Amino acid sequence: PRDPLFRTIFAPQTTGGWPFTYRTDVRPNPQAHSDRSGKDLADGKCQDAARESVQYPDDVTVTMDLGEVRVAEGVTLVSFYRSDNKKVVRKELTGPNVGYCTKEMLISVSEDGTHWSQPATITKYDGDGEHRIFTWDRSFKARFLRVKAIRAKDFPRQLLGEIVVRRPVKDDTELASRTTPFIVKRTL
Repeated sequence: PRDPLFRTIFAPQTTGGWPFTYRTDVRPNPQAHSDRSGKDLADGKCQDAARESVQYPDDVTVTMDLGEVRVAEGVTLVSFYRSDNKKVVRKELTGPNVGYCTKEMLISVSEDGTHWSQPATITKYDGDGEHRIFTWDRSFKARFLRVKAIRAKDFPRQLLGEIVVRRPVKDDTELASRTTPFIVKRTL
């Protein structure tokens, strides 16, 4: 749905997370969705795939630094989804599908950047048709995180919108401000 009110009401929750810096093991597409500032996956914006995403041609591992050891309540990866079976003449997008899709998320954490936890695999996601929102609901203590976004093999690329390292909820008021229709739907 393109209605601005719908998009605002059902937008993925991307505020209230710990700030972080990051690097990736794969360069994004330099022509489109390139992440020139190196901050696009942590800027709180992920409603519009055309302007608020970073495009990767394959699986990508994002290594994040929270600056110090912190307690967190989980991690959310917001990716975009579009299935488009049209063939495109452009060389890099030819094939059976020119859409974009993230299949799953792997996550591991570390307090020192040397010893990492076993990766947790998240295959279930929420979404509104345009987004795939992968959520790892687990409390942890770490300074460093690795999120690996796995591209669906039938798609030539994936578009990532945002990564949120969720802070602990302090009281009911803060919890209410972080509740979205997607969270209610997932809980029910």
